[in-house]
Amino acid sequence: MKYNTIYSLLSLIVLSLLTSCQATEAYRRAQTAFSQGAAVEMTDRFADAADQLPSNFVYFNDLYQTNTPADPDRTADGYYEEAMGEVATALKGKGQLEKSFALDNAYAIQALSMWRLEMYDQANNIAKIAVPLLEKNEGEESDIRDLAMMQALPGLINIDKSFDALQQIQALGTELTASSDEDERRSKYQEIKTLFTNHYLSEEDGAPSVNRGLALIERAIDNIEGESAISLYLRNAQLAGVDNWGDAFQVVFLSARRLNDSPEELQWVLEGRDQYTGLLRTYLEKLESAVPGGKDDKLYLYWVRLLGTSTS
Repeated sequence: MKYNTIYSLLSLIVLSLLTSCQATEAYRRAQTAFSQGAAVEMTDRFADAADQLPSNFVYFNDLYQTNTPADPDRTADGYYEEAMGEVATALKGKGQLEKSFALDNAYAIQALSMWRLEMYDQANNIAKIAVPLLEKNEGEESDIRDLAMMQALPGLINIDKSFDALQQIQALGTELTASSDEDERRSKYQEIKTLFTNHYLSEEDGAPSVNRGLALIERAIDNIEGESAISLYLRNAQLAGVDNWGDAFQVVFLSARRLNDSPEELQWVLEGRDQYTGLLRTYLEKLESAVPGGKDDKLYLYWVRLLGTSTS
């Protein structure tokens, strides 16, 4: 009986050690797979524009680098799904991850993988778990990076959603232009206006808007001490949201003019133009302060060209 008890205890100890090792190794594999996915995604996304981007442009995979090259024949989604599977395995050994101060980072990798796979609600939910853990353990560079990303994640998701809304707005604008039926044109315009209001203008808590996204990302940047790659990445993300806003507003503006609408509606559109102009100026000034070369910096000049504005 005594022998059986000792044997059982030894078995439990061995099983615990195996689980601990599995958790740590699975977390490392998740890190690698996620970084490889980011590398593939950025290569695909910027394949046609890489030579136009300034040398100090911060890509997403610059924040999550790996020493293991990605397989160019694999997709980014495939790597992100692999990362999700490895994180799930790692999180079965939460105790060991916590002892090695990696539980917070594991949740961050899980949330980021969900984000890149467009599992937005799940990503936000996991980010809420990760933030207080990262705030408690913050100190290492990876903790500072992951905390900033988790705090900014709801805003980054809003920016992503704004691009989807932009595509819908542009399609509706094309349909409005092609239609000769006045009622149909007005119906299309109302759809455009609703999408623009919900995904760009709304300031309500929880709104999927660029307005809220910019504020959430700004809050994350404020919590970062000094300027760094992560803060510059987030500044780029804000300006991408501003760029989407400008493209969407152009459709709103042209659609309203084609309807020859009421003075009140045209006034709303003009106020929207002023709001966009102010927004553009504000976030270019923030970037100017963040880059060493100010208005002469290559990254600043890149955004000025892209947004179609001037440096004056």
